Amino acid sequence: MSSADDIARRARMTAAQGDTSPSTPVARPLQQVAGDPGEDDEVWSLERGLIDEGIGLQVGEVTWTRDDLHER
Repeated sequence: MSSADDIARRARMTAAQGDTSPSTPVARPLQQVAGDPGEDDEVWSLERGLIDEGIGLQVGEVTWTRDDLHER
């Protein structure tokens, strides 16, 4: 089993050969999971347009009071 120092050294060597950072191979799968931050901006832009147009959620009549929600 390799020590953490050996793994870090091999990661630095591999990154240097590929002219990249050792964190790049770690970041790639995380980016796939997290998605493109630009997508969030696009979704928010669409949402803002709906809000500005007055098209929003209709949640119905409020049938509760604040005290009802915070009753202990």
